[in-house]
Amino acid sequence: MPRPIDLNQLRTLEVLLDECSVTRTARRLNTSSATISRALARIRRDFGDEILVPSGRGLAPTQRAIDLLPLVRDILETARGLYDVAPMPDLRRLAPLFTVVIAEAVMEAYGAALTAAIWRECPDARLHCLDEVPVLENDRLRRGEVDLYIGAFGEMRSEIRRQTIRSGFTRGAVRVGHPLLSRRADIAGIMEYGHVMVSRDGAMRQPIDDVIARHSAQKRRITLVVSTYAMALSIVQTTDLILGLPDFLLDSPMVDSHNVVLLPEPAPTAPFDIFQAWHPRFGNDPVHRWLRGVVQRAIA
Repeated sequence: MPRPIDLNQLRTLEVLLDECSVTRTARRLNTSSATISRALARIRRDFGDEILVPSGRGLAPTQRAIDLLPLVRDILETARGLYDVAPMPDLRRLAPLFTVVIAEAVMEAYGAALTAAIWRECPDARLHCLDEVPVLENDRLRRGEVDLYIGAFGEMRSEIRRQTIRSGFTRGAVRVGHPLLSRRADIAGIMEYGHVMVSRDGAMRQPIDDVIARHSAQKRRITLVVSTYAMALSIVQTTDLILGLPDFLLDSPMVDSHNVVLLPEPAPTAPFDIFQAWHPRFGNDPVHRWLRGVVQRAIA
């Protein structure tokens, strides 16, 4: 049968890993060092690991303990949330500051509607919108530097909460008058031309490459990588390069202002999800729950 969960033991483990000291842990938990020593022995037995080992004049966590700590904190945070259901404050009396990472394309397509919806309900809310840096997002959320991530292609750690807002697809975009517009724009056709990729972290593979790989042994010829869709569109409209464009950008002012059109079928498309992600510490906070609800309604 499943082993019973001992929340008191997990709380002791959390403090032990914070303090790396039996004495300081005992002081924080208002108990004796002997009690904590016995608790540490039980933790070592139950987890099959030393958890804390001698290091210099103190103790240091093992790698297993380092891996356990975020999971233990998540469990305790969830358990505390069962008792802490805070009422929703009057949003018109608040002036919260939200630090949000939002993908450039999502901001371009939904930024106006999103900010209007936020200020309609909370007029004094302030938004600090940061550029997306995929390799940093998990750590920024975990450290509390960012309240919310809104994007499409990030991979989040298991401890990060994630909610899909809407699904979409990418399709090839080219300049008006591109040679592919007068012939069959299938996979073989698009392979004859170079491609421009939008990537914040320099990644050279995107979901469309997985779609192509299922039908062809050829790979796209990526001749240009840029960090924003605005930069990519300015290049595409004057060259024969092909750009994978998210469907939600199709009616945006940024696309309308450039001389580009979509490739017709059977040009391949690739699905993706726009999602929002947050750390569990904000899971039950009423103002953060409200913010996530506004984001969901504005983008869905």
